[in-house]
Amino acid sequence: MQVLVGAVHEVLAGRSAMHVEEQAVWLDIDRTRRAEHADRRRRLDTLTDREFTILQLLERGKRAADITKDAVVAMSTVRTQIHAILGKLDVNSQEEATALYREARRRGE
Repeated sequence: MQVLVGAVHEVLAGRSAMHVEEQAVWLDIDRTRRAEHADRRRRLDTLTDREFTILQLLERGKRAADITKDAVVAMSTVRTQIHAILGKLDVNSQEEATALYREARRRGE
């Protein structure tokens, strides 16, 4: 409680409630998060509309076989699109791709 009261007094006096070192840490965390956000957004933006739709279906738990039936396309077509998604997102698995998409959605990207 005493720390909080001290911080309020510092702010009311026109000073920062955080030490310079604490500010630097928080600014570094913010820069890192912004860079991660930009990187995720850049990678997702490389997907075609069709690839993005397939990624959304994968994230909802659809398997490639389900997608082929729903989209009335060959399994090889869906596999090719999934392979393209993995390459464009620079991930090694469908799970990583869906996790990246889920994180972007969670953050409103």
